[in-house]
Amino acid sequence: MPVGLLVPFVYQNLTWKKALAFAVATGFAIEGMQVLFRVGIFDIDDVMLNAIGVIIGYWVFVILENWVRSGKYKTIIITAILVIATGGAVLYVIYPKGQQRVNYLRGPEKGPSDRFDNEERKISPGVDPCNGTGGTGQIVNVGNNTITIKGGNGISQIIKLTDQTTIRNSMGTASISDLKTGDGVTVVIDGSETATLVLICNAAKK
Repeated sequence: MPVGLLVPFVYQNLTWKKALAFAVATGFAIEGMQVLFRVGIFDIDDVMLNAIGVIIGYWVFVILENWVRSGKYKTIIITAILVIATGGAVLYVIYPKGQQRVNYLRGPEKGPSDRFDNEERKISPGVDPCNGTGGTGQIVNVGNNTITIKGGNGISQIIKLTDQTTIRNSMGTASISDLKTGDGVTVVIDGSETATLVLICNAAKK
């Protein structure tokens, strides 16, 4: 959305068709680089969602431009206040309270941050560490210090495990031997595709 909102300030002759073409091309470039540099996977959903975001941002720019030219500054201020208030209310309602859910696939380059550590300590025995989500992927193969995970997009990824990898299930600390084919897991990985945290979900991801 910020791209769709800000680019028209640079290219004043930008139309919604050009904005859409720019969004799609940029999305394909970003997803392609993730595959090329092995820092992620190609996901067409990301391309489509990014394109939708750019178009929404573009139409916001068009509306604001018309209001500014018409001198409707009061309307702009009221709209801004309503958007901020609505966004805050939505976040207050949907943001999880109490125990935080760990639902990340990629973590910091140098291992889990304090946030991951703190959330890990909040997992109580007997409670599904994935909060019933089934995890970010399903284990389809367990190898020698590696697991292969199939994500919701159907793409498999090999994740490396080390002695520093923290593995937890609903009972607490687990080990590599507890990882089984078919388990739903939520995994935090670093830049080298090495897991820093693996949460074994109670319910396998379908």
